[in-house]
Amino acid sequence: MSDEYGAQKVMLSLPKMETELILFLLEQAAKLANCAIYALRQSVIWFGRSSFHLEIVKNELQTELKENVHYTILHSQAGQSVLHKIAENFNAYQEGVSAFFQGQNAIKPKLPHYRKKGGLHEITYPLQALKKKYDEYGRPVIGFPLGWDIKKLFGEDMHEIDYIWMPYPTNINPANIVEVTISPQNGDLYAVFVYKVSHQVISSLNYELALGIDHGVNNWLTCVPNTGKQGFIVDGKQLKAFNQLYHKEVSKAKTGKPEGFWSNHLDRLTGKRNRQMHDATNKAAKFIVNYCVAEKIGNIVFGWNKGQSQRMSMGRKNNQNFATIPTGKLKERLKQLCSSHGIRFHETEESYTSKSSFFDLDDLHVFGEKPESWKASGKRTKRGLYVTGKGFHISSDANGACNILRKIADNIGISLCKISVNCCQILDRVYLWKRSKEQKHYVKVQQLAAEAIGAH
Repeated sequence: MSDEYGAQKVMLSLPKMETELILFLLEQAAKLANCAIYALRQSVIWFGRSSFHLEIVKNELQTELKENVHYTILHSQAGQSVLHKIAENFNAYQEGVSAFFQGQNAIKPKLPHYRKKGGLHEITYPLQALKKKYDEYGRPVIGFPLGWDIKKLFGEDMHEIDYIWMPYPTNINPANIVEVTISPQNGDLYAVFVYKVSHQVISSLNYELALGIDHGVNNWLTCVPNTGKQGFIVDGKQLKAFNQLYHKEVSKAKTGKPEGFWSNHLDRLTGKRNRQMHDATNKAAKFIVNYCVAEKIGNIVFGWNKGQSQRMSMGRKNNQNFATIPTGKLKERLKQLCSSHGIRFHETEESYTSKSSFFDLDDLHVFGEKPESWKASGKRTKRGLYVTGKGFHISSDANGACNILRKIADNIGISLCKISVNCCQILDRVYLWKRSKEQKHYVKVQQLAAEAIGAH
């Protein structure tokens, strides 16, 4: 057993007074952030500062701004969280500049910009600042403390209000909460609960087994195991439809409006779309990990080319579809879940994996190193169909997933001899939201994974 941290985001729906008070605090946090950004930007512009060691910058900002009116209105630890966030931004800026001059980054980062006038900034309360109790209905609630100056500012009306109370998710043990962040996003307020979670590593995993993953758009994730069983596809058409509807509504709302136009309606649309993408990311990652647990697969190999979103030239529509699907976030979420279950996560570049024929053992070159005389044995005859050199018709995405496995098979010690043509011809399609007869595979995997985890 090992302790790690999880996060759960909850949309807040509070009485009018509490909501307005939180908005006021977030506005003060934004003004405090601008004061900190101003101080650090001036040190660069006028004094040529180039070093932003994280701990040093944190101490400097707290010393410089501890008497600032915006800092004193906030609770001290909430104010510190704002300054720490700005210090982290400038520290990241310094690291990005260093990486640029070392040739590791293609784009030189710019100095962090000021917050928009009248905007909001998130604030974080650590465990020691929070208060927990049960309300008059017996529900668990958590309290966020107010600073002394805000009571002076609002007079006697605030003397009896020491905390802002709100319910927290019942699936989180109150004893495990580490910190809570109040964050404004797309016109709504969210509370992000960070808490300790205990994961149990599955001891029955076989590290000679692996699952290769090739990502796309309509077929978001095409997964083929080396167990000799049929692969499956995590559907991406629903995601694409959500994104297309979102862009259509945004374009419609902006028609005839000046450049840079934005509204509360667009905020709500963006918030809904972001929640859909977040839900898809978690469901897809959880399904794949549950599949590996159920089949005792100890390795996941994910094909990924760094910077691919910046180098796209597939046309306006295809670029939009590819860029707005959160595959990068999915990859990171999958990596986290693999770590907590004892599954080894491998990331490999995927150059020529779709073009080369897996069953003809074509050479797999790194991008830019392919000889001019090289030619693939097979080819794509139409969308989704790949014909090998021997005339076998298979899924083109399954061919790519198999080649992704072949890229690092020797390095991680796995055999691919059990993968047959039949494994790559007809693949189950997994829908993240549908609950119908087409969803039997999804439900079966969840049940098998639950049994495997329960056995440990």
